[in-house]
Amino acid sequence: MNSTSAWYAHTDQWRYETVTAAEILSPTAPEGDWKSLSLIDYNIRAERMGWLPSAPQLKTNPLEVGARRQGVRQDVPAYVAEKLKSGELEMSCEDPDAPENWPRNLFVWRSNLMGSSGKGHEYFLKHLVGTDHGVQGKDLGEEGRQKPIEAKWHDEAPEGKLDLLVTIDFRMSTTAVYADIVLPTASWYEKDDMNTSDMHPFIHPLQAAVDPAYESKTDWEIFKAIAKKFSEISPEILGVETDVVQLALHHDTPSELAQPQVLDWKLGECDLIPGKTAPGYIAVERDYPNLYKRFTSLGPLMAKIGNGGKGISWDTRTEVHHLVDLNEPVQEDGPTKGLARIETAIDAAEVVLMLAPETNGEVAVKAWDALGRITGRDHTHLAEVKEDEKIRFRDIAAQPRKIISSPTWSGIESEEVCYNAGYTNVHELIPWRTLSGRQQLYQDHLWMQAFGEFFVTWRPPVDLKTVGPDINISERDSEPHVVLNFITPAPEMGHSLHLFGQPDDADAQPRRPGGVDLGSGRPQGRPGR
Repeated sequence: MNSTSAWYAHTDQWRYETVTAAEILSPTAPEGDWKSLSLIDYNIRAERMGWLPSAPQLKTNPLEVGARRQGVRQDVPAYVAEKLKSGELEMSCEDPDAPENWPRNLFVWRSNLMGSSGKGHEYFLKHLVGTDHGVQGKDLGEEGRQKPIEAKWHDEAPEGKLDLLVTIDFRMSTTAVYADIVLPTASWYEKDDMNTSDMHPFIHPLQAAVDPAYESKTDWEIFKAIAKKFSEISPEILGVETDVVQLALHHDTPSELAQPQVLDWKLGECDLIPGKTAPGYIAVERDYPNLYKRFTSLGPLMAKIGNGGKGISWDTRTEVHHLVDLNEPVQEDGPTKGLARIETAIDAAEVVLMLAPETNGEVAVKAWDALGRITGRDHTHLAEVKEDEKIRFRDIAAQPRKIISSPTWSGIESEEVCYNAGYTNVHELIPWRTLSGRQQLYQDHLWMQAFGEFFVTWRPPVDLKTVGPDINISERDSEPHVVLNFITPAPEMGHSLHLFGQPDDADAQPRRPGGVDLGSGRPQGRPGR
């Protein structure tokens, strides 16, 4: 699920939302019930129509749904659609505070969710963790404000939805402080791993110079240990089960074109058609007793249906064969016997390097060929010069290696052209990844029109009324001041500030909103990052 929607719902920030749709509605909005909906309502409708992923998905345990369907002649999509229309099944997003829909167990890896990564720290602590917090405001019910119409309202908001919070980290982060269990993991020079970035075209290694200190383990070994213990105890409760998975309408698939009009099946505006007017519903087999064996081997579907992404796919039987030779096959009896082993972190890295077009020239050629079958043009020349190159972990350990041109990216990697976005679209005549296949400045969508987001335009900084008179222009007094505004709420960019106010008197000492004494430039206490 998109994390913004998930935490907005599960930390109950929607219960305190004072920004109304009417405040951000465009004066040119088409007719509709825009003002009657709260922001969480829009989120729920988007999930119901299949535009957004949702978690949890159904109020009823999806394993129970799979078990109920046994013996029923209907296929899974038709069965779920019928039960949703009758009301026997409900989507979890419509009642985020119901105990059945709480995120009971949360494992946090490589994120300081309770600190800088999660926006609304106090709400995380109050409603998700259930501990001391700094929430000061009253919710919509207490203040007598407009309540949502799609999200079921409970007069008493739940506190402490989580039963278990586990964090995997080598730092004593804020999340680790609040976690029930902290699994200490290895740091950069205590493990084997890979690293890359969209900021540069190189694959870098992380290599274990020393063993993990004390009782810490590498990420890979922690995941293996959890999978192994889960496999040992699961037969007491779970065997081979049918899981019903809700699949949002994906970009780069035919379903992306399925809704030319905004019609909600629950409002009777259209029929519920899985994968068209609602999410898709898929039956997935879960072999819980063999979870560890499956986690430590390459799955059989790679040889059967291949690999792909962004609307294209290609055969990977050759790469699967190479991985069996490279990592050696599983010898133990069971469902994974004969498959390529993934026992170590280096084994896992080799799987990625072998299957990715960016690190396997032969795969890159196949990927470009797959795209060419859609565009009607030959693009394989972009990778043919590297067709014989197969980057192994030992190669990047000796020297960071430059990636190979791949249709995953819109730039190319060559000795003549530096990476720049959109290069292949222009020079290879590859359609842009929009509905029209062209650069698109206009979004022909009812909701986009309603909120004035259908056309590219300049917008002034948001008037953050919740901050108070320091920000709200209408309430400012004559005291000289400077207002700081975040360019982006992304935590990795949290140090970037933009000045959009100037003191009336350049020699006057400006009011300090926090962080830096703007007169002297001296730090005022420790910064947030």
